[in-house]
Amino acid sequence: MKKVLLEKFSTLAGNPELSSIMKELGAAVTIPGIKRGKDTVYAGDICIENIHAVYENAGSSIADSFGGNGTRTLVLNDEAHHLFSPPDKGLKEWLKFLLNADYGFRYIVNVTGTPYTNDDYFPDVVYRYGLKQAIVDKVVKKRITSWRKLTRRTTGKRPMPSTKQNRKDYGKQVKPISIVVTQEIARCVEVWRELVEFLVKKERTTRAEAEKKVIWITSGVPSSGDAKARVEAVYGPRNDKDSPEKRRKENLTQLREVDDAENPVEWIVSVSMLTEGWDVKNVFQIVPHDSRAFNSKLLIAQVLGRGLRVPPGLGKEPLVTINNHEAWSEESANLLKRSFGSGEHIVMGL
Repeated sequence: MKKVLLEKFSTLAGNPELSSIMKELGAAVTIPGIKRGKDTVYAGDICIENIHAVYENAGSSIADSFGGNGTRTLVLNDEAHHLFSPPDKGLKEWLKFLLNADYGFRYIVNVTGTPYTNDDYFPDVVYRYGLKQAIVDKVVKKRITSWRKLTRRTTGKRPMPSTKQNRKDYGKQVKPISIVVTQEIARCVEVWRELVEFLVKKERTTRAEAEKKVIWITSGVPSSGDAKARVEAVYGPRNDKDSPEKRRKENLTQLREVDDAENPVEWIVSVSMLTEGWDVKNVFQIVPHDSRAFNSKLLIAQVLGRGLRVPPGLGKEPLVTINNHEAWSEESANLLKRSFGSGEHIVMGL
């Protein structure tokens, strides 16, 4: 998410310890300016922008700042696994921008925490930071506690088997959050509705109160076909006051605050393959809703990445539980075992 990246880079740029290190190294720029694509970018600045805003506005400040300066520019592509998945129109346009001779970009580095195309590991890796090392460094939660089976008999009654235990283990220090992962956007919205209805009955609360506890997160909203009809069946016809797209944007905004104790959200329903990263740290339970959301190393790494961040100030070792369904337990459990030791942040050239 661009706003989160802007805040992170601004914090790093203002860190006096890092500035001191840069001075000792003899860097020409010790405190870089943090800019957006609409701003004029000068030598030594860092520009943070999403790909669509860059190539759509390439005729304005982007062209003025980077035209003819590609040989002196380092391009970092975050969430770079999307570049090697089946390309959408936006990714094709981004590639055209990178290859445009008017800019002449020579230094392009791809960064990702999920270095897979389906089950195939990326070639030509320049630097690798493995999950096992991240656990040793206490950057991520230490381990996955169990691979529990949800049977057809229990899924309808107990879609949250670890929730009560997580509240007991961590509730005095942080607010535990659970994630339900679906394979497609329409199903994500439908599961959001089903979970809200479940909480109304289970906790004997109002629908309005239950809706405060659950949000759905997707990279977009279907604009045609059966998927559009299914989403609108949950929300009704689109209108200016409350459309699925309006709710999606509100949920994305709220996602930045879900770790806060005052925020009521306890459940996040999401799709397995998002175009943005998350920075939610209080996740202690992940529930893949169907096998297609968890049937490749890439998807498993994406899903696990949502729950491995460590909450600050936690007094005990944080653990995350993965729950699955007996109908596809063995298949996905085997993939999980093969993937768990390999999920990592990697850097590779383009």
